[in-house]
Amino acid sequence: MEIKKIEPTPSPNTLKITLDFNKEDMKSTTYQSIEASNPAFINELLNIQNVKSVFHALDFISVDKNPGSDWDIVLPEIKQVFASEAITEVNEPPVTDSGEKRVEVLAFKNIPYQIKITYRDSETRKQLDLRFIDAMLDSQNDDDNVILLRRWVDYGIRYGTDEEIVNTVKEEIDALYPDEKLQELVEAGKANRYEDQSKQLERISTETYLSTEDWKERYRMLDHYPTPDSSDIPFLKVVLSDDKPQLRRLAVMFLGMIESRDVLPLLDEAMKDRNIAVRRTAGDTISDLGYKESLDTMHDALNDKAPIVRWRAAMFIYDEGDETSLPYLEAHLEDEAFDVKLQVQMAYERIKNGESAAGSVWKQIANRNKGE
Repeated sequence: MEIKKIEPTPSPNTLKITLDFNKEDMKSTTYQSIEASNPAFINELLNIQNVKSVFHALDFISVDKNPGSDWDIVLPEIKQVFASEAITEVNEPPVTDSGEKRVEVLAFKNIPYQIKITYRDSETRKQLDLRFIDAMLDSQNDDDNVILLRRWVDYGIRYGTDEEIVNTVKEEIDALYPDEKLQELVEAGKANRYEDQSKQLERISTETYLSTEDWKERYRMLDHYPTPDSSDIPFLKVVLSDDKPQLRRLAVMFLGMIESRDVLPLLDEAMKDRNIAVRRTAGDTISDLGYKESLDTMHDALNDKAPIVRWRAAMFIYDEGDETSLPYLEAHLEDEAFDVKLQVQMAYERIKNGESAAGSVWKQIANRNKGE
């Protein structure tokens, strides 16, 4: 049994591996623990440190690793299980600190008071400013079960150092929770009226946005902005020039919601933003949209100084690239970042072998649902 192909998936913690044999039955199975009833090679894979689970269907498996581990360590062991000679081993590649960091905020009765960053095997926590701690304490009643009333609010994936992320998220929370808002939450908490309430959404004009000097107020405006459409593109172009990276990042996310080729020029511009998080968010958005017209932009992004941006560019080229991509990929076949190197090599091999671009997994699913 040998490996025919290794492919990326939308998750950085999952690889799809095509094998040279077909499963005897048509059933798909997910394996999470070593069992006597499992196929022998499945147990060997599960025995690899940091392999979390294995999904097996037809002629392929998908392997999930723990978020705190590196493919440069796990992948050679996977290859060893199949004793594949067709795939070249990578000898001691450098570890890349380019992973996604998950951010959550601990809240009590909708009052935030602590930030948590999870990355690999580490966890960083940081209390918010004293006014949030005081508000949280003031909202408590004597009979409150504090443990049950606390909850972690997902603030999504962020990029950068822990200090950069903490400072950015603190600024965002400060913007969304001025003193008067905190006082409202304290009063609601004391009265046990702290259930989540729907935001009052409202479009704002470009003139109103530009005339608002306080960036925190501009941020609150965008936080209460309804789902955008093509008519909002001129406004989002203005936001994309804001001094604050948090606002530029929101503009990129809104552009992705429009799902139109009309937003591509602005996303191309965002790929050159001075802030890494904005560039990576723009890359994610371009990949989600999956328009081949963005190839030139992603070719250029292979030269980005940030590995997380180069990785996204290589992933897009794997999904959408063609023969014109080969010179750009060749220049990065030995990228110093292992995750980038792996994605570049996968894209290069697919195109060099004459395989057609299938688009991202999400695009394939959408096309299948449309009957294309």
